[in-house]
Amino acid sequence: MRVVGLAGRTRRGFTLVELLVVIAIIGVLIALLLPAVQQAREAARRMQCGNNMKQMGIAIHNYHDTFLHFPPGRVQSGEPYWGNWCIAILPYIEQNALYESYDHTVTCDHANNADEVKQRLEAFICPSDTMPTPIRQPSSGFGRDAHAMSYKGMSGYVEDEAYNWDHIKEVDMSTQKWKGIFHSVGNYNNDKLNFEKMASVTDGTTNTLLVGEFHQPKDDPGRGAFWAHSKWGYGVGYVILDPYIFGNEYNTCTANTSTNICRRAWYSHHPGGLNFLRADASTFFLPETIDLRVFGAQATMGNGEVERIN
Repeated sequence: MRVVGLAGRTRRGFTLVELLVVIAIIGVLIALLLPAVQQAREAARRMQCGNNMKQMGIAIHNYHDTFLHFPPGRVQSGEPYWGNWCIAILPYIEQNALYESYDHTVTCDHANNADEVKQRLEAFICPSDTMPTPIRQPSSGFGRDAHAMSYKGMSGYVEDEAYNWDHIKEVDMSTQKWKGIFHSVGNYNNDKLNFEKMASVTDGTTNTLLVGEFHQPKDDPGRGAFWAHSKWGYGVGYVILDPYIFGNEYNTCTANTSTNICRRAWYSHHPGGLNFLRADASTFFLPETIDLRVFGAQATMGNGEVERIN
């Protein structure tokens, strides 16, 4: 039998030019696909941020069902415990052990609570918030390390920064027109602000903001939000008629407007806007291009405005 071999046949491989062309094509495809992949990942992170807020909304409603009022934005100095809305809802976000461990008979910066205030709570953290230094001392009013969070409660609306960072001391305590649900409660200038109830939200729960995003600024992490920092209002913010009320860098903000505005602004690392939670426990994405007066109307609970942000 005669066997015919393949010797003498030659196989042609890729030339260097062809190989470079293939590599170039792959590079172009990667360049085209990478932004889409990044956008898809950011969309997923943004959705998770909204889901976190949805769970907060359910927790806040469960708190209201139990105590027949909303938790406080924060408790003013002069009152015992100096708590805030984040601490109050811990049992309703599966953090009952932490709530029991926290010493409610002393302030948040007391040595008894040193370990508790440094706990990382995923329910309070948006995946898009990179948090360069998640555990650190806030820039003012707190002499102890605490863990940052990505959200703030809505305390209300003011028309200009003359009301300063703790605006409640300058306004008429008898009116509902400026108040958000998470305003401060307790003694301040001999006035008493009480907890709010669902019935107090006369603008309607679908027209009233409850919680918004506030990611840790990369250029000044100490100006971020801190879930257990109840004494100086690091867990609440308000709306003011200034274009720098939205942003994501503290020093950029202060270079253009008042520090009081920047300390109570709303920051996120999402392109184009940020997530908000309404008082009915629904969530939505608020664009940075919104009319600030509409935003302010949504920040209050009893001023008679019914403008809805879709």
